[in-house]
Amino acid sequence: FFFLFVAILFSVPTPTIAVLARAHYPSLLWAFLVVWGLTVRFSFSAVFTSISIFVNNSVDSSCVATVNGLALTVTSTARAFSPAVAGALFAWSLHVNTFPADAHFVYIFFGALLTACVFLTALLPERLNRQLKGA
Repeated sequence: FFFLFVAILFSVPTPTIAVLARAHYPSLLWAFLVVWGLTVRFSFSAVFTSISIFVNNSVDSSCVATVNGLALTVTSTARAFSPAVAGALFAWSLHVNTFPADAHFVYIFFGALLTACVFLTALLPERLNRQLKGA
């Protein structure tokens, strides 16, 4: 349930930062940004480490390098296309004036995607907690 908490922590405050910025309380805004930013960075480290362990535990020790290369390729591809997809969704959503397809759509979309990924992690087999022995 930690990852569900992290998903909510990422997706809910992001669109509300603009509300805090317009509230004319810069000290409150900066305190929120520092706490939220540190939490996000620490969570990224925990999630990246967990994913690396799951990837390494999912294959035989003779295939670890190949699978790590494939995982990094998929990660790099996703990181390359994510800004383009987010930018296109945000630009499209600026032309729509009905909720949820308005300017909040990109935040809702990626929040839903993150929440779906969190629920999919619950389907991972228990054997990924232990390293496979070489054949």
